[in-house]
Amino acid sequence: MALIQSMTKQNFKTFDDFGYLIIKKINNIFHQFQGVNLIVLTFDIYGIRPSLKQFERERRGETFINPKEFEILGTTMVPNLVLFLKSTQNKKQLTLFIGAYFEQNFNLIENDKKLWLTGCFKDVSLCKEFTKNTISIKYELSCYHEEADTRMVFFATYFNGIVDNLIIKSDDTDVLVILLHQLAHKNIPANIFLLSGHKGKFVDRERFVFLADIISSISLEISRSLPAFHALTGSDTTSSFFKYGKSKCLDTLMKNFKDLKELQYFGKNSIETDIKVSTKFALLLYKAPKNTKTMNDLRHYLLIRSKKNAEDLPPTDDALEQHVLRARIQCIIWVDSDKENAIINFNGQGWSVDDQQNVKPIYTKKDIAPKKLQNILNTFCADKYCRSCVCLKNDFRCTDFCKCFAHCQNRIK
Repeated sequence: MALIQSMTKQNFKTFDDFGYLIIKKINNIFHQFQGVNLIVLTFDIYGIRPSLKQFERERRGETFINPKEFEILGTTMVPNLVLFLKSTQNKKQLTLFIGAYFEQNFNLIENDKKLWLTGCFKDVSLCKEFTKNTISIKYELSCYHEEADTRMVFFATYFNGIVDNLIIKSDDTDVLVILLHQLAHKNIPANIFLLSGHKGKFVDRERFVFLADIISSISLEISRSLPAFHALTGSDTTSSFFKYGKSKCLDTLMKNFKDLKELQYFGKNSIETDIKVSTKFALLLYKAPKNTKTMNDLRHYLLIRSKKNAEDLPPTDDALEQHVLRARIQCIIWVDSDKENAIINFNGQGWSVDDQQNVKPIYTKKDIAPKKLQNILNTFCADKYCRSCVCLKNDFRCTDFCKCFAHCQNRIK
């Protein structure tokens, strides 16, 4: 979808024009990199439920509108593409159109070059190979990854031991994190480069990042821990620790890694182990005293000693546990990107699934405060004789805020 969004300012009138410009752009890449003879173009797939990706789209304000199937024809005029792409249904139909357009116009591809397309066919698992003269199906590359991010990593693992050099074009932090994890496990080619940034008529911000150099600078172990770190400290589908950015969190990880080594196996460990190491990380992040063992103890300590505002306090033990469960689900999706599909059970794992198969985060399973404390502001009795006293009905003592007489037998003494 990044390729499509980069074309929103191009001049085209119909969707056929749009399809032709995509082929033209791909051919330009072949010209730009003379040694490249294969390009893999991956797309997100749409309509899968339950889905973290769909939760993310809805959180961003995208809507799955148009309950009827909307088919794009080549002669259809292209509307305002920015607005058009705000609909998940429109994105789905546009990717299907691109797949169909290539099936009809594959002869426009450069001689002796190959293009693999995935995620843009009715069978979402398929990968098709296009050359100037042929179309074929790459059955060995069938997969069900919902996101283009994990699909491209799945393809990168396929090329391990097959190609000498591999270039991944992406500006997404998720992709960088997953690639470093897979490279640290030697699941993708050693000579892999991440091409990030953009190149325009007047500016050139593109750059190649040799991923092995990053691993050399931070170590194999920390590279293997990055999916856990990224999920715990804030990603598209998981929240961050309030006022704690990635830089501060990474500094904590690197300085204390000897105590956090279990993060390398996050999502593969038992839930209890993952909660324990995540709690340890959070305590270190908030600079808890050495004898502090729980987040609840840390919250009490900070409230008493530093008089922090409520929003500046760390999460409770229960809230952190739900956060860890959500992070585990996201981490499993990332680290299993070398497999054709990640098997996920959302229910009760920091997420709830409703009857329409929509996922929603569970932030805490416990009350935010004791029920008596939650209701106290609404239970001041207005009857001076306490004849219909709301305090009595709720089994509360009357207080000085109540309007009953001072000698009320239900007063707190």
